[in-house]
Amino acid sequence: MRTESVETFTVKNVTVNIYPDHEQHDCPIDKNLEADGVRFVTFQKRSTLSNLHDFASPDDVLPWAKENGWDAFPLYYYEHGLCRYSASDTGNPFSCPWDSGQAGWILVKRSAFDKDRLGVAQSWANAVTTWCNNDYYGYVVEDQDGEHLDSCWGYDDFDYCKQEATHAAESEAKRLDNKMRDEQQEAYENLIVM
Repeated sequence: MRTESVETFTVKNVTVNIYPDHEQHDCPIDKNLEADGVRFVTFQKRSTLSNLHDFASPDDVLPWAKENGWDAFPLYYYEHGLCRYSASDTGNPFSCPWDSGQAGWILVKRSAFDKDRLGVAQSWANAVTTWCNNDYYGYVVEDQDGEHLDSCWGYDDFDYCKQEATHAAESEAKRLDNKMRDEQQEAYENLIVM
């Protein structure tokens, strides 16, 4: 069952529709993430994410991080209808103290990332936010008759989905133009032969 598109646009002679992707997606965070130099540590009750670490208490996190060469960024959580995670080194980034607070930590290994470890932490906070809200997209490229030409699903970033959809549409438009030119050339050659 396809829902309404969130955006429709044309590229030359093809139409692009971008849709919400309502398929169930796997959590982007798991215990194997530590091998890549990131640990997601939350102590939220009834959360899928709270079983991804082996710390007994929030008080154990900072000493362990310091001793083992990890930067610890406070992980904040906001929930009001939808949820949002954010990593910060300057305090709670959300303006509502009743619907937000610190949920844990994102640990980033210093030896794995030379620069912008806060940016790495924030990108993982964004990935978890996308997953929690099932905020994924897909696109469908169609010709002028509504025939399916191309599609792709599972994008966790609307702008990136639109960019990829535009590239696919440009490629399909070029392919259709070449096909039409070849058909016209063939028809012309058949007229000359007669």
